[in-house]
Amino acid sequence: MKSYHQKNMGPLEEQINSLEKERLKVSLQLENKGIALCSSVGRETQKANQLDVDQAHVMEMELRGLAADLKGNKQEASDWLRKASELEQGISYSYGPPSIVKPSFELYGEWLVENGRFEEALAQFDLSLKRAPNRILSLKGKLAAAKAMNNAALQNELQNLLQKALQKADRKTTATL
Repeated sequence: MKSYHQKNMGPLEEQINSLEKERLKVSLQLENKGIALCSSVGRETQKANQLDVDQAHVMEMELRGLAADLKGNKQEASDWLRKASELEQGISYSYGPPSIVKPSFELYGEWLVENGRFEEALAQFDLSLKRAPNRILSLKGKLAAAKAMNNAALQNELQNLLQKALQKADRKTTATL
């Protein structure tokens, strides 16, 4: 993400290629799990599973979408971000710390807002909020889309939700200090 925000294609493409290579390697290992191998070839220090592969694929598609956006190819960027969102939607919910740093629904929603596609953005933020209710960045993104659409009723609703979520976050933070 840092390379994208700095508009630095080189490191972004290196990360995409590295992620793809590792994802394909692990995917092949998972496919060949039932094949007997000689000596230590194929021994794994960490057990990867299909969920790991799918989550890596989501992140790879997110990065491909951002790279396409940097190149000015809006349609390709939209396609990659939509595919990431669709794949993430099919992945079972993971409890514990998220493996995917930036939910694809949220990333795609932000991109859609930046590109004036507000109705589509609202749908992506709804998907994000379904998985992570009251997620601050998703609420802010949805609010930005509502403001751009001049939807006063939705703006008021979202501002109230955001204010409540921030107050809860502040209370939790203060209580742990």
